[in-house]
Amino acid sequence: MIEIKRWDNEEVIYTSNKDTIKEAVEEAVKKEISLYKANLFKTNLSGANLSGANLSEANLYKANLSSTNLVFSNLSGADLSRVDLSETNLFRANLEGPYLSGANLNEADLYKANLYKAKLDKDVDLRELLGIED
Repeated sequence: MIEIKRWDNEEVIYTSNKDTIKEAVEEAVKKEISLYKANLFKTNLSGANLSGANLSEANLYKANLSSTNLVFSNLSGADLSRVDLSETNLFRANLEGPYLSGANLNEADLYKANLYKAKLDKDVDLRELLGIED
């Protein structure tokens, strides 16, 4: 049995009989369970379908989200520090105000994503990530 808990008070958000945390998170998202403030620290969600997920203010520090589908997902205020978002589809995702320090955004699709007040490393070139030419 897998329990997904909040990072701030350890309250159980969702309980699943799935074999892996990845499957449990996908199941919760499919059932439209809010994962607000979920503690997914160092979780491997590579290749998961999390389209439409509410992961606002979640702790995803050092999580592997490579090749994940996060279309229309809410990641506002989430801790995405050192997260692998390479080749992740973030089309129209809400990334308002998350911590993206040290995040790998290589080949991530950020088309029409909301990056208002996103906290990025100083050397990140958003024009390149968003496909904007000089």
